[in-house]
Amino acid sequence: MAASNDPISEGFITSLARPGGNFAGFSSQSADIVAKRFEPLTEMMAGSGPVAVMWDRFSEQLWRIAETSARAKKLSLVSVEITDQTSFEKELAAIKQAGAKGLLIFASSRLLGRRDDVVGMAAKIGIPTMFDRRTYVDGGGLM
Repeated sequence: MAASNDPISEGFITSLARPGGNFAGFSSQSADIVAKRFEPLTEMMAGSGPVAVMWDRFSEQLWRIAETSARAKKLSLVSVEITDQTSFEKELAAIKQAGAKGLLIFASSRLLGRRDDVVGMAAKIGIPTMFDRRTYVDGGGLM
């Protein structure tokens, strides 16, 4: 494993304290803080409304955790799955059509290489956007 959002639930290790066997890699522990990300994002939103969550097959587990967390917080989510990386027009349209008041973007190898495009897309939407990695903020993203 080179990297994992949650190496325990993905079956790579039995615990963080004692992973066991020969194991090398790192965990971003993104799964542990998905629910926490909704707090500052909803505080920044103008009024109540759905939160759009942008994800792809590499971050599907985080999307599932976000669904569970949002239910517990009584938040409405809009799933915005990225299926290719040529254009974000389809995703922009889905977010606008849903009337999302906030956007959470999970990091993925598909998106990290297009940081400037992702940050630009988020700016076009004009709603508070939280990114899963600092590199997006360093590139001009909100939080």
